Amino acid sequence: MLVDNASLGSDPSRFSLIPFEDNHIMTAREGAEIFVVMKPIVAALALQWEAQFKRIKRHSALSRGISLMEIPSAGGRQQAVVLRVEQFHGWLVTLNPDRVRDPVRREVVVRYQAHAFRAVFDHFHGKPPAGATAQPVSGRIALQNQVLKLTRHLQQTYDRGERRIVHGMIDGMCQDLGIPTPALDTLGRDAPEITDILTSFWAALEQVRAAGIDLNHSRQPSLLAFSAKEVQAAFDEAGIDIPFDMALRRALRASRMPAFVASKTVNSRLFNGGKSCWVFRIQP
Repeated sequence: MLVDNASLGSDPSRFSLIPFEDNHIMTAREGAEIFVVMKPIVAALALQWEAQFKRIKRHSALSRGISLMEIPSAGGRQQAVVLRVEQFHGWLVTLNPDRVRDPVRREVVVRYQAHAFRAVFDHFHGKPPAGATAQPVSGRIALQNQVLKLTRHLQQTYDRGERRIVHGMIDGMCQDLGIPTPALDTLGRDAPEITDILTSFWAALEQVRAAGIDLNHSRQPSLLAFSAKEVQAAFDEAGIDIPFDMALRRALRASRMPAFVASKTVNSRLFNGGKSCWVFRIQP
């Protein structure tokens, strides 16, 4: 074991060992935030730490909860990767038990997904007494505040994967509170699919071209090269509501027809000099 109760040192109020299954979940508090020490959890699930750490870092939602923290251990203080408790629950949700071949290990993953977040929450906010149907007031208020916090977050993000993870967390908390879970489509919206973004963009660009506005800086007939600023200005002038934002930029980089070539400076045919452009191949 990484640490036991005797190793928590002079600050047991900051670090906690929460019994769970045949192991412990080690947590740390930073102000109002609760973090979970991740490596022992990954080991308890018999997963590969390096692979899971890379997955967390790559994920747009989960990576926001990563921190490095000095924690107590049997051998003294050491640096450890911790994950904010909300993202910890989200990480558990992303695990696919069906990919675990060993049925015993698979069941452990399922139990962690179903009960680990609840164990951490009850440790900090209170567990209902045996036979009670309601939570202590303090625990219920804390859970309600967490739902509100996640709801606000859901209304501000457009990433499809992140929205589904957060909504799953809200659903579990609403069940604990005994209230209906709001539908996902009532809490903000998903970013459009890449194909929808590209269809709208290329149609709008053709509309501008048909109106007599030449935005192609390329001297090569097989290429289309346009300035993002000029396209945005032309769209605004024509009353076309398509912002040249990050979602559009990601979609354009994935475009296959026309095929994305590069974002670079080209020798403009519209004036003497270089122009920073998005370049696409429009002919084979």
